[in-house]
Amino acid sequence: MQRRSLKYFVATPLRRDIVNMLAFGALSLLFGSVKFYVPGVEGAFSDLREIPMVLGAYHMINPVFAIGLGVIGSLNTPPEVSYLSTVLFHAIALLVTSFVFKYVKKQEPGAVGLSLFGFIYTFAYYIFLIIPLLNLTGYLVGFNLDKGFISLYKSTLFSLRFEMLSTSIIVALYILQDRFRQSLRKYSENLESLVEERTKHLDEAIKELKLRQQQLVQSEKMASIGSLTSGVAHEINNPLNFISGGVFMLEKIDNDINQHEPSKTKESYASALQMISTGLSRISNVVKALASFSTKAGAKTETVDIHTIIDNTLLFIHKDISNRIQVEKNYELDQPIPIYPEKIHQVLINLLNNAYYELNREEGDGRKLAINTKKVNGKAVIEVFNSGSKIDDEHIGKIFDPFFTTKNPDEGTGLGLSISYMIIKEHNGSLTAENLGDGVQFSISLPLV
Repeated sequence: MQRRSLKYFVATPLRRDIVNMLAFGALSLLFGSVKFYVPGVEGAFSDLREIPMVLGAYHMINPVFAIGLGVIGSLNTPPEVSYLSTVLFHAIALLVTSFVFKYVKKQEPGAVGLSLFGFIYTFAYYIFLIIPLLNLTGYLVGFNLDKGFISLYKSTLFSLRFEMLSTSIIVALYILQDRFRQSLRKYSENLESLVEERTKHLDEAIKELKLRQQQLVQSEKMASIGSLTSGVAHEINNPLNFISGGVFMLEKIDNDINQHEPSKTKESYASALQMISTGLSRISNVVKALASFSTKAGAKTETVDIHTIIDNTLLFIHKDISNRIQVEKNYELDQPIPIYPEKIHQVLINLLNNAYYELNREEGDGRKLAINTKKVNGKAVIEVFNSGSKIDDEHIGKIFDPFFTTKNPDEGTGLGLSISYMIIKEHNGSLTAENLGDGVQFSISLPLV
């Protein structure tokens, strides 16, 4: 609370001048307690009070307060020396000094330049202000009336030579460190402002990146939905052909009845019912499988049989499999696992589509797609193997990077595997790829709990 109050008190130039006047005035009293009397010069003495006085004038914003500084700094004037004389020559000298420093600082010299000026000016302060004013005010109050001004000036100048040098050096060093301190403060403020600005830009960039990421993920989802829709159309079209054939046969049965051919009617009627039943059954299976795809991803996982998800995925995309591609399934995992079903569907669609793409590029027989599930070290492992071309060594470390693809521009965006990798990481699992002796295998590892 005290620090906050002090900061509030010195928040304005007026208050800062008052604080500087009181603080440097008190230091002048303290430094003035050490006195060195000037030999051979009546009423003259040397002390250290000029150091805080000059520094106080250096800090003054309103030069008028330099007069108050001179008044305070002269309070401990010895009884044998005129207090009035001491106040007069200090007040005039400090008033001039405050004006000079205020003007020079407005020119914004460098730290070294201002420090050098402070050294030179402090010498001039003694030569042209303090010593002449000291002697003149001494005359006014009746000191050294028997001595000439020039003689008194020389003797005073000679006696104060060490004070002049020490005061000039201390003032120069103080100004140098003060300017460096101000420079460091400005640099710190600029650095904080720069960091704040960069942080703001970084936050905006992160928000933009997240937005773009969501758009890309949505784009890839739409691509998966397109593949899914194509498979649904294919799967429903076949059973619809059965139903259409059954209806056609029923129409023929109706015609046979009208023509009184009962022998043909019974046989055709049974075939028609079988075709319609088969078609409806297949459509029902497709709809059930489709329902598992359309489950919305929620905040919680669902414990499901991963084999059902694999079979449903294969159901919709098997139209892309050439008749010469052998599909093998080896399911050894004997327990359900907690997953986000919709997201795992998308991962499997991406992996299987990539596998079919590679296999369809090959020619001849012997092409194989294998899907294996098992439990390894307390985790569920799903392996998708294809006997297509191996991944180049220079590419295998990049295939999960966004936008990296070896496909033609019109065949892939390079997002499928990167999104799949992100989804598996979201499940606290891992997705890896490796070249085997006769093909490529992608392995998904998911926690069982």
